[in-house]
Amino acid sequence: IFFREHNMSARLLECSICLQEYNSGQRMPKALPCQHTLCAQCLMVIVRDKACIVCPTCRETSLVPAGGIARIPNNYTIMQLLDEGRHNDTSIPRTMPAMPASGVAFPESYPDCSRDGNNQHSQAAKQAYVASLGFPTGIAEEFLRSIEDFPMRYWVIDNSGSMTTGDGHELVQTVGYEAQLPISKLVSCSRWKELSQTLKWAGDLAINTSARTEFRLLNPANGVQTVLLGQGSPDLEQYMLDQLVSSTPAGKTPICEQIRQVTASVRAQADELRSKGKKAVVVIATDGVSTDGDLTDVMRPFEQLPVWVVVRLCTDDDAIVRYWNDIDAELELELDVLDDFASEAEEVVGNNAWLTYGMPLHRLREWGSANKLFDLIDETKFTPSQVRDMVALVFGKDACRQLPLPEVDLHGFIAEVELLQKGEPMTWCPLTKRCTAWFIPHKLRSLKSGGSGGSKLRRAWRSAISKVRGEIKGSKAK
Repeated sequence: IFFREHNMSARLLECSICLQEYNSGQRMPKALPCQHTLCAQCLMVIVRDKACIVCPTCRETSLVPAGGIARIPNNYTIMQLLDEGRHNDTSIPRTMPAMPASGVAFPESYPDCSRDGNNQHSQAAKQAYVASLGFPTGIAEEFLRSIEDFPMRYWVIDNSGSMTTGDGHELVQTVGYEAQLPISKLVSCSRWKELSQTLKWAGDLAINTSARTEFRLLNPANGVQTVLLGQGSPDLEQYMLDQLVSSTPAGKTPICEQIRQVTASVRAQADELRSKGKKAVVVIATDGVSTDGDLTDVMRPFEQLPVWVVVRLCTDDDAIVRYWNDIDAELELELDVLDDFASEAEEVVGNNAWLTYGMPLHRLREWGSANKLFDLIDETKFTPSQVRDMVALVFGKDACRQLPLPEVDLHGFIAEVELLQKGEPMTWCPLTKRCTAWFIPHKLRSLKSGGSGGSKLRRAWRSAISKVRGEIKGSKAK
């Protein structure tokens, strides 16, 4: 049969995301303005409640029509090929599922391709889902790398009564558009609602990429305390996730007990993780101090285990920040302490004003990334070589292989960065309150004065060595 014998033709009849054959029902082929085609089911998963579509193939952004996905034009060329195939292949049914009266029936998540044992399809589904998030190429690659580097994730989630405090901030999209992108806005909300937005996002990512993740509430709520995600049961997992994020915070802050349970789980997997060069991510999302013991002592076993720890603070209270910073200083751990999105952006830009700290970077840090740049991004001014590494992290190493060294050719470096940015989506800045480029060219010019850092360090080192040598000579003379 012509359509089955020729791979190229067969591929035209399959959605590039779910790898399922198009039909005239739920998998209707829809042609985007960029001329790439996806099935209606996958488009609905990509769009969800967003006002724009980022094509996972070419990353071009387009607006969702007023009538929704059903109003996106059908690809009639593909429909004609399918129709011809039905007349030449009796294995193709002559009648396809009818379009539901309400529009299109869409899945809650991407098809779990791992169920049929096809690992290649499973990996393709992961890549397609991450690509659909609209992140720059490099950040999307870093998410996929993180899923491989950290095969297990544990979230210890503070749902104590203090999480109802109304000093949180939720990122929402408002009516109106800027450069064909929805305008975003941070609005006041409770700490729990702010964290719930993060949990929903991370949970959806875990479900749709089969990234094994365990959400552990400090206090049972809605009959739920522990939710397992990325296990291959997307409908059930989505229901449990919704139950968790819709619950009401109450109770104390027994962090120690949950950390003990996570420690036991990681310890049971430690040998296997080490043999594969992998680690587990432990995210502690909280606004307070543990009420059931000395958290430093309880976390100390992590020093001997293959873990990466992220502390996601849900408050900017100075006492709480000091509490967690003291724990960080006391323990020898790979640990990243994060503030909320806006506060973290202020810290990052305070040291590196040439960078727009967009939500994709913040989500990546919450998710857990072993990239060493994140150890320094909010603590120190980057060197020119680190700036180049950050450009590669955002836009992808392949795109940046020919990027000039800024300490050698700063003008050429800036010109190439501007060129790279034209092919990638902009990001929303919580400080300027608008969509902007990831890297700010006129502020990159300040890197020309950053090259002296190394010589200053060497001079300081030499001065210290000379002082020590002088003290040694003085003691000998005595």
